[in-house]
Amino acid sequence: MPEVRSEPDQHANLSHCEDKEQLRRAILQLPHAQRQAVEMLKLREMTMKEAEAVTGMSIGALKVAVHRRSKPWAPC
Repeated sequence: MPEVRSEPDQHANLSHCEDKEQLRRAILQLPHAQRQAVEMLKLREMTMKEAEAVTGMSIGALKVAVHRRSKPWAPC
């Protein structure tokens, strides 16, 4: 039997989808190196060592890229 959702659940799900879309758009606007760092470390949950190997960026550069990305989005 299909699950019947209450109206508040449907609104919460829609809000979540809208948040995901806003996040996706924000990530796409990042400079390439920052976008790579965010995708590898936050979305794909790679370790620093794995991201370093894939991107060619040093661990320090990856940390800086993710830190700089976090500042404007901190209130979210």
